Amino acid sequence: MLHYIYCLPFCAVLISAFIALTVWGDLSVRCSGSVWRTGNCVLLIASAAVVIYTTLLSRTSGSYEVILTPFAALTAARRQQPELYREMLMNVFLFFPLGLTLSNALPRKWHRWGRIALTTLVGCILSAGIEYAQYRYALGMAEVDDVICNTLGAFVGALSLVASYFFERAIQHTIDTEKEVKNGMSSIETKAERLYGIDFLKIISMLMVVLLHVLNHGGILEALDSFSAQYAGGHLLRCLAICAVDVYVMISGYLYVNKEFRLRNIIRLWLTVLFYSAMIPLLLKIAGEEIELKTVISGFFPILRSQYWFFTQYFALFFMMPVLNRLIQNRRLAGKTILVLILLCSVLPVFSLGNDLFKTGYGYSFLWFAVLYLCGGYVREYRVSDEMSAKVAAIGYVCCTLCMWLLEVGTYAATNHIFGDARYTEIFVCYTSPLVIGSAFFLLVLFSKFKFKSKIVASVIPTVSALTFGVYLIHDNSSVREKFILGKFAKYAELPCATLVLRILLLVLAIFTICALIEYCRTVLFRCLNINKCSEKIEKLIGKAVQKITSTWERKE
Repeated sequence: MLHYIYCLPFCAVLISAFIALTVWGDLSVRCSGSVWRTGNCVLLIASAAVVIYTTLLSRTSGSYEVILTPFAALTAARRQQPELYREMLMNVFLFFPLGLTLSNALPRKWHRWGRIALTTLVGCILSAGIEYAQYRYALGMAEVDDVICNTLGAFVGALSLVASYFFERAIQHTIDTEKEVKNGMSSIETKAERLYGIDFLKIISMLMVVLLHVLNHGGILEALDSFSAQYAGGHLLRCLAICAVDVYVMISGYLYVNKEFRLRNIIRLWLTVLFYSAMIPLLLKIAGEEIELKTVISGFFPILRSQYWFFTQYFALFFMMPVLNRLIQNRRLAGKTILVLILLCSVLPVFSLGNDLFKTGYGYSFLWFAVLYLCGGYVREYRVSDEMSAKVAAIGYVCCTLCMWLLEVGTYAATNHIFGDARYTEIFVCYTSPLVIGSAFFLLVLFSKFKFKSKIVASVIPTVSALTFGVYLIHDNSSVREKFILGKFAKYAELPCATLVLRILLLVLAIFTICALIEYCRTVLFRCLNINKCSEKIEKLIGKAVQKITSTWERKE
């Protein structure tokens, strides 16, 4: 494990440190009392144990050497020994967790800079003691540079207290609002409680999206041997997750069916998309990755250059939401419209052997998103979930998934036997498939019934749910996909079936967690920059421009 950390790229180490500083700084504002201090004390002991084990206990006695010249390692690194740069960075990073936890474990009544100074001093004394022990017991090279780097690591970790100061000033209003909501009127509490299940479904659906991308973009499905246990297991995972996009759009209909149209909402989403589409290729370019200049430039035009197909279609859907909401208000008309659209866009293409008769792009289009939005809004508006038990919804999802899987595998085997190659397998496993939309519908009904009695769970789920869109924007960025995902996991296809499934699920969870942490840092940054007010100002400017145009037209008429 320690060897793996040591071999991490420089950019990964720096990003990890930045994420840790941001998270600790934000949490130190949100958390208080003995629980926060106790947690930091436990982590402090763990980090100190790792330091002592790495520097002393894991080594055997041998020769020793003393280098008392400051920055001797830096000089040697310049003399064609670049590995010493990594060693210096990892010496800094080694004491970073200690500085992070010790500074937050100290009493809050002490002055912020006093805690930072004490943490830095403790790091310096501990590092000096370790270097002396290495010299005394011949456990390695005793260097002044190690003390300098270790002390710097403790100091950088302690800077989380400085970050917490700025976060406290930037998000205090937000925290007060959250507390007011939690302690507010009972009606608000009831409404929030009813939506916890939908928040949880957003998390599940995004995990499914990551799973699909790992299977498809990662090269696993393509590398699986036909008619093997791995093939069956891999495609079963795909069938379980293929409804993720449909679910995500249905959730939009479920949540926004009765809400007022606000341009600022889509502006905030657009700013988030712009941030990732522009910054990710730019940072990779700076880090030395081979990123074309046109890719960097295209990142500044996420919609025009279609950096994310989902957001491009969702952007168009957003402006149609008021019209769709008005349609949903007429129950009879809405029901008939939904049935006709599903018949035309979902059922008929199956009987035409997968021909895209009405140009829905097999689900990659605004038209299909509108159908899904209507379905989600109809479920919420007319309480469809009240007419179906959770057990029936769960059974419906399982049945749709199994039928989808059996039809896909069966069609693959039959057409391969008849024609000599597989055909028509995608009919049943695409976003417009009746079985896929059925799976999405049953999941929406099932999770709309979820209620969480635990206050901890009820507070965690909305927080993680708010990070899900960022998870998509990060891991499915074209540069990230090409550098870190595309074809990188094809070797998993050689594993036994059970190991393959477990490895894929752990990988999906790891990708989700890393991306969620990065998105968390982005949200904190946007709060500090007060991006919400920026979106409101943009909304006002657009409103004034539209008003001027309409008034000009009225004068001409």
